Amino acid sequence: MSNIPQNFTPESQKERWVKYGANVALASILVIVLAIAVTYLAQRFDHRMDTTAAGLYSLKPQTVNLIKDNTQKIKLISLYSAKDQRQKDNPFAGPVRDLLEEYSRKGKNIEFEAIDPVTQSTDAIVKEAVEKYGGAVKQYRDYLEEYKKTHETLNELVGKQAAALANVQEDKLGEDQRGQMLAAVVTTVRDRIPQSLTPLKERVDRAAKSKFPDYRAITDAIKDNLEQLQQQETSLIKFALQEKDDAQVPAAIKEYLAAAPEGSEAIRKLAEETSKKIDALGELKVSDLQQAVKGQDLILVLGDKDWRVIGFDQVWQTDRRDLQNYMDSQQEIKPRFAGEQAVTTAILALSSDNKQKVVFVRPGGGPLAQPGMPPFQRGGPLSDVADRLRDYNYDVLEKDISGMYEMQARMQGQQAAPEPTEDQIKDACWIVIDMPAGPQGGPSPEMAKKLADHLKAGGSALVLAMPQSDNLSEALKDYGIDMVTDATIVHEMPKGDRARSSDWSQEVQSAPIVFVLDKYGDHMLTKPLESLDTILAYGVPVRTTAVPGVKTTSLLPIPQGLQAWGERETDSINTDKLKFDAAGPNADLGAPLFAGAIAEKDKTRLVVIGGLQSFTNQVINWPDQAMLSRGIFVARFPGNAEMFTNSVFWLTHMEPMIAISPAAMQVSRIAAISEPVLNGLRIGVLLILLPGTVLLAGIWMYFARRD
Repeated sequence: MSNIPQNFTPESQKERWVKYGANVALASILVIVLAIAVTYLAQRFDHRMDTTAAGLYSLKPQTVNLIKDNTQKIKLISLYSAKDQRQKDNPFAGPVRDLLEEYSRKGKNIEFEAIDPVTQSTDAIVKEAVEKYGGAVKQYRDYLEEYKKTHETLNELVGKQAAALANVQEDKLGEDQRGQMLAAVVTTVRDRIPQSLTPLKERVDRAAKSKFPDYRAITDAIKDNLEQLQQQETSLIKFALQEKDDAQVPAAIKEYLAAAPEGSEAIRKLAEETSKKIDALGELKVSDLQQAVKGQDLILVLGDKDWRVIGFDQVWQTDRRDLQNYMDSQQEIKPRFAGEQAVTTAILALSSDNKQKVVFVRPGGGPLAQPGMPPFQRGGPLSDVADRLRDYNYDVLEKDISGMYEMQARMQGQQAAPEPTEDQIKDACWIVIDMPAGPQGGPSPEMAKKLADHLKAGGSALVLAMPQSDNLSEALKDYGIDMVTDATIVHEMPKGDRARSSDWSQEVQSAPIVFVLDKYGDHMLTKPLESLDTILAYGVPVRTTAVPGVKTTSLLPIPQGLQAWGERETDSINTDKLKFDAAGPNADLGAPLFAGAIAEKDKTRLVVIGGLQSFTNQVINWPDQAMLSRGIFVARFPGNAEMFTNSVFWLTHMEPMIAISPAAMQVSRIAAISEPVLNGLRIGVLLILLPGTVLLAGIWMYFARRD
């Protein structure tokens, strides 16, 4: 009690209320002010965080670069219903909505709207489409107005025909073949032809009253009816000319037959003229859009002059190709979200005046990139990488440079699709398939010369080579690239016993001709691929030399964890005789080794990869078994396909598209730790930093507690 001041006066209850009440009020005001500030800043800067491991619901920098300066007005419309067929929340609607909102947020002149086609009307979309894309609608509308008058004329002409046979009784024409034929003519002229015209008139009248008539369906029906009418009247003319002088034909019918050619010809001619006018009408693309908005779980991308419909399977991809050897056929594969790829491709297609063209140029043999028709027909061994280009709106062609395959196929009575002419491929990006002689053909002496001419004309090319193929030096030497096709990249056999793995991809890496790469070289097309696995088998060494005016970059460095070299004695591969020979007439190529190169000179762009087999369907679809066990199909070596598509993007000057696909983003991308960093963690952190921190804390505590 001695510590209490003598002048101390206890606070009254009122003073305590004022004191603590003021504190509470001040704290409440501060909380409200902070909440308002945070809300304002959140709305002002409009930032959202994508918490998915692969960043599936945010836009990649490449897409942002593409849309941030977009000049045309684009409207993105989600037609995903809120409820699925079981009346449960649709799990696919939310991610699509979030993604499209990102486009409207980060893109210029891009709007977003979500419409539930089950509970909301799509009339507004159709109305907007008619105004924007319906340039031909007026032509169709005018045609239907004109058809009303034509219909009246046809009715009059057909009515006169029918009146001529009004009093004929079919049952009195006889039961023989002639009688039945005459009865069929009477029925056709008097009943069937007039009755066939009535529904058309009713349909045209209903269309005039409809808010959004299906002009294409109506004009198609008119055309079908008119073509049928032409055939009927032509048959009647032929019959009349044959039977008009037959004395056994009843008088009433004979009178009709005498006048039939002239009357039927007038009807036939009018029907033909009216039908041809339909062919002259413009393309009614808005009709396709009208049909599209009747579906569900779609994305509409509406541009200034054109539009795209993105189906469910394009956004939510389920790939079950060639999985029977890796999984239970009844196992469910979870769909992969590929929304950004699909939407960006659609926007790119709407923004491009010309469709990019790519041609697979092979030295001979059958097609390699033709699409298949699963499960009935497999595509070519390179069809999957070709399909990726088709998905990106490329026009994919194939060309046998020797010109022999199509000729041989026809001589053997086989069907062979016509191949493009040289004029048609001169402005395309070439994908040159450089193979040794074999069932698919062999090195064509014209390949190097034609590739050289293509590059000198400012063209671009991706060369994919195999060992023992043509080195194409005539085309590549001017760009400082040398393919050593008489050598194969190999590594020494692993030493010691290796534990067997259930993953075949681990087992196959022990083969001398197989490498797994996760480094690609320093170039813009390879930077997004770092840490993604790529498998290289039967690689060809690719060397670069300095050439004035040419910028070259080496790609695909071969790791030296095991000694690797370019083996020239191919017979020794996979035998005990395999070893590095540094001297002799067939000296092997030592490190450093690269399996690819890039060259750029003026407008010409060139990518060379010594690993053709790395891009076959079997390799790029090799599943990651760890992910497959969770029901997710992901390529075990995603870098192969990504390297191919990025190369084509760069060659065709589509740099904004250089990235990695959503499928590759689902793969763990943990880069190997370098030795200096690893030593730093081991010594610096574990042996120095952590013990030192504990020691310093003890010293500080000692001095702090000293009295």
